[in-house]
Amino acid sequence: EGIATILISHRLNDVFEACGRIVVLRRGNVIADLAREETDMAEVVSYIVGAHG
Repeated sequence: EGIATILISHRLNDVFEACGRIVVLRRGNVIADLAREETDMAEVVSYIVGAHG
């Protein structure tokens, strides 16, 4: 508790294993801020490729 770590990776398996929250950025803007247990890899990928929203 109380410790934050930033993991920057395109390896989503690693991201889902290590992180409690997943934030997708595009050009410095937050596109998505998701709780790991409330999302899945397909949704995260849709934000990454710009197909969501």
